[in-house]
Amino acid sequence: MGSLHRTAAVLLWIAAAAASQAADPPRYTIQRMESAPSFLPRGFNTVGDVVGYKLRSWDFDYDGDRVAYLQPAGSAPRLIADAPQGREYSMLVAINASGLAVGRVRVEPTQIKPGVSTYGYRADAVRRSGQRIDLVSLLPEGADSEAVDVNSSGQVAGSFTQWSEEDQGFYTKPFIWSEAAGMQFPVGSALDGPDMVTSSINEAGQLAGSIDGGDYYAQLFVWDPEKGLRTSRRSVGSVDGGNDRGQVVGTDFYRRGYVWTAATGKVGLPRTASKPNSWCQAYDINDAGFIVGNCPYGKLALWAPEANGQYTITPLTDLIDFPPDFPRWRFDWAYHTALRIDSDGRILIVGDDYTGVDQEAGFSAILTPIP
Repeated sequence: MGSLHRTAAVLLWIAAAAASQAADPPRYTIQRMESAPSFLPRGFNTVGDVVGYKLRSWDFDYDGDRVAYLQPAGSAPRLIADAPQGREYSMLVAINASGLAVGRVRVEPTQIKPGVSTYGYRADAVRRSGQRIDLVSLLPEGADSEAVDVNSSGQVAGSFTQWSEEDQGFYTKPFIWSEAAGMQFPVGSALDGPDMVTSSINEAGQLAGSIDGGDYYAQLFVWDPEKGLRTSRRSVGSVDGGNDRGQVVGTDFYRRGYVWTAATGKVGLPRTASKPNSWCQAYDINDAGFIVGNCPYGKLALWAPEANGQYTITPLTDLIDFPPDFPRWRFDWAYHTALRIDSDGRILIVGDDYTGVDQEAGFSAILTPIP
């Protein structure tokens, strides 16, 4: 959520897109992020702070030994949680301009009955200073939870999952926390109704997420503080990001990126002409309507809005002015995901390269539009 694209637009090409004119994609400079291997970013803000996780070991059964980190602008990454190797699993996924970061930590799962246990995830929020915010005590006791996004007002969005003894099943619901309003449950916390998993929150406090279904089969929901709950009429797919204009992006059952609004419903995003049937994913959208993701799978893509409501796709590699000292030979195979785009048009791209059995080298860079 996206979370990270919530400031006023200052670039001319963004203003033009907001006025519903055809927006040509800009060219970009690229700056590699100065972090050690195995630091994998998952979010950034407009002042240059970065959050993610450090992968200390890899285990395909356990999904690795991961420790959340926060890298203040101009500083080295700082681990947020630590534990003996092989026992830690934490990550931060979003941070606002004030330095409030959110994510999740993993604790020992709770066995509910033989064969049924919680995952052991707990929502986490931490300030740039290192101060932690206790969200878990404000959620139903024993619930799994995770925080996924935070806006500039400090509203933290996420989901929590509880076991229903009566129904012998789990229920997932959204939550919003802020220092001003405390913990809120937008659709209630009762153990009934559909599962609702939060993906993002925008500046208006609107939530976007998915309802029931697995990946690529889910319906979409948008919750508005004034208008309440709205849902898509049919399955749209995964729900990954949203902006302040009520646009939501994700990937559908046909492995194709899409953009959704209440007025138009789901609109499929174009694939590259050379691979019209390729797997494409849309991860984030800013307030100018620019969308980032992969298309084909593993290749960085940018979708630019047109005046008629359609989109054009451009490989991000074609838009970057690489400096002479940039290891261009590494770019195509190391950087594979355009993960976030903010309101200034900056794009976070990430990648990895397995360099051994027990470690992974992380690659990350910021693309900045050239005015």
